[in-house]
Amino acid sequence: MIAKKLLESLPFSIRIIRKMTLSVVDGCLTLHQTRVLFLIKEGLGQSQIADVLQVSAAAVSKSMSQLSLKGLIKM
Repeated sequence: MIAKKLLESLPFSIRIIRKMTLSVVDGCLTLHQTRVLFLIKEGLGQSQIADVLQVSAAAVSKSMSQLSLKGLIKM
C-alpha cells in the first residue's frame, strides 16, 4: 500500500524538482547537468558520477563537455 502510493507520487515529485531546478538556474542547465555539477563539486570523478547517477560514462562525459562549454567547469 505505502509502496504503491510512493510510486504514484514519483512523477509529480520529479516535475516539482525539475521546476525548482529551472527556476534556480534560469533554464540554462538540464536536471542531469545540475546533478553532474553538484557531484563534481562533491569531488567525484567521472566513473563515480556515472555509478551514482546510474548512467554510462559517455553520458557523464557529454554532460561535462556541455558544462565546460558553458564555462561552469574546466576540463
